[in-house]
Amino acid sequence: MTKDDPVDLLYQELSCDNTQQPQQQQKPLFHVVLVDIQNTVKHNTVHCVEKPLEGDTEELSFVALSYRWGEVQEQLIDTRLGYVASVTSFALMDFYKLCSLMMEEPDLKSIKYVWVDAICVDQTNYERRKATIHQISNIYEHATYILAVPDLHKQHLINVSKANFNIINKLLKYDRYLYYLIHGNIDKLVQLDKTFLDEIEVPNDQVLRQLVTKYSLRFMDAHNTNLTRDPTFEAELAVEELYNISRTSLYTTFKGLFCRSNRLDLKETWKSRAIWYGKKDKYGFLILPWKSYVVKRSRDVAQAMEFLNDLIKDWSSRVWVISEYHIAKKKNNLKYCFMALFQDYGWERKPFF
Repeated sequence: MTKDDPVDLLYQELSCDNTQQPQQQQKPLFHVVLVDIQNTVKHNTVHCVEKPLEGDTEELSFVALSYRWGEVQEQLIDTRLGYVASVTSFALMDFYKLCSLMMEEPDLKSIKYVWVDAICVDQTNYERRKATIHQISNIYEHATYILAVPDLHKQHLINVSKANFNIINKLLKYDRYLYYLIHGNIDKLVQLDKTFLDEIEVPNDQVLRQLVTKYSLRFMDAHNTNLTRDPTFEAELAVEELYNISRTSLYTTFKGLFCRSNRLDLKETWKSRAIWYGKKDKYGFLILPWKSYVVKRSRDVAQAMEFLNDLIKDWSSRVWVISEYHIAKKKNNLKYCFMALFQDYGWERKPFF
């Protein structure tokens, strides 16, 4: 404005007038779109609401999802808020299951809403999309919890590779064991190991079982310190020799052998080899020797842990630039959930970490 600008002169005049004060233009509140968790689960369809981002803390309680985008068949969702969302990052059934899981998780079950960008960002309206993107950091800052779901795109993983499909089936098979392994719950792992050894009919000798567990079933050290280490080869050799020892006359002396060396001599050549012994089917016929089940389980758990580790690496490299991880770290409100560890049955904890 110039010195003689009439608008400027008018402003000066109003500012000097005690009877009239210039009204400050208030910035309109940003309204965030949220998914109503309970109604979504109840009706098995997405129910959206719109709330001012700045507002009552209890009313605005929501979980913000962090996940890796995928590519599945397009699913259109009428948000009933003036736009249709196109979801290609995850299967809606997996999203519904996740909402159901959140309703049962102790820290999340009292939270009403969830924010997920694939649904809550209006991609059809440039201005609204731009406004929401500018508020992304704010949205994560206001979230009660940030929930990272590295495999929310599970259906995409299954679609692109049969190997992924097989690994995900292993995750489902060993979900409880993997849950306790990640949490480092040794007592639960010991119980599961004992049940497993009973089921495959490993001889009920304490020393033998301790060695089988030590050399093939105990994943704590390997996976808590170096998730990329593959113990499969060592486990196979160890179990093979333990199995052979248990089936020969040397079985009575191997306790002293291991106590002296405190390790398994994998190069030892035994004079007598095992007979075909193992788990029986319902007709009494032998299926496989117990060593085969031990080795398979060892291999499966190792592959499953590597797969989960790869999912986390992939997720961390493909989320929003603003890095919700660092926001969650400041507030200490980050949780993880793996959809591939979820089965449709109840046990003491769901797959949250």
